[in-house]
Amino acid sequence: MVFAEYVSVLKKYFKQPISNDELCGILFDVIIFPADLKNRNGEIFTLDKAEVSRIMNRKKNIPKKLQEHVWDKKIQDGLENYFEKNIVAELVPDTADLSWQLMKLIDEDKNISSENKNKFRFLAEKNLVSSFLAEAFVYAIRQENKSAQENQIEPQYSSLCDKIRTRIFQLYAEISFPTPEEKLIMRLEKFFLSKGIFIGTLSFPVKINERVQKTIRDFAGKIRFNLPEDFFDLHGIRRTGFFGKGKIIGNEYGKRKFQKINSLIENINCYDRFESCYL
Repeated sequence: MVFAEYVSVLKKYFKQPISNDELCGILFDVIIFPADLKNRNGEIFTLDKAEVSRIMNRKKNIPKKLQEHVWDKKIQDGLENYFEKNIVAELVPDTADLSWQLMKLIDEDKNISSENKNKFRFLAEKNLVSSFLAEAFVYAIRQENKSAQENQIEPQYSSLCDKIRTRIFQLYAEISFPTPEEKLIMRLEKFFLSKGIFIGTLSFPVKINERVQKTIRDFAGKIRFNLPEDFFDLHGIRRTGFFGKGKIIGNEYGKRKFQKINSLIENINCYDRFESCYL
């Protein structure tokens, strides 16, 4: 019995419809708050809808910090009471079918010893619903939730994600710290371009889209990369408005930087797609 199976059975017996992310949030909170789990930014640890979806589709395992803390004494001491107040109170009055469905999963699980199966069966037969659900939760959350097929392809995509991440750091560095040659090109061309009447009067400055800037800044924060203040400064690069049909013109350093920013956003989006599906 894996966590995704446990949740799929449990949600069917709520009196009011409940979504996967809402139910998972309630279940995870029994660990998160007593253990005071935080994310990288020091905020309360949470899983968003996309992460819950990957868990429920068995493309992702339960975060290790949840698995590691479920056995904390503080959590174990309050587990049954939490389930009674936040889960059992919201279930249909007759939970016999719920217990039967979960026991079916437990009986089919070859990783559970006969002794523990008898323990689960005793709780189910005695109708000790809170204890039964709490014990089943503790077992399910510590199991390998990701399907065997997903585990087989993980190394391939994990390696690819590492390569993309390395390229992202490389692009950040290249954009933030121009080489001596690029600095020389920038200085030599800056004066020439500032005197160009066509460039100065018949073209429009290139600007990095606000949404693109936010994506880059957010990802930089996620991987703890400090962006320089002039990261998005294109040093006089312009887009022609009348004769060039939007062609980028200007100094070579500016154009290279513009291309690198485009490449950076492509790599960030690629990394996020792979991470959401496979990691």
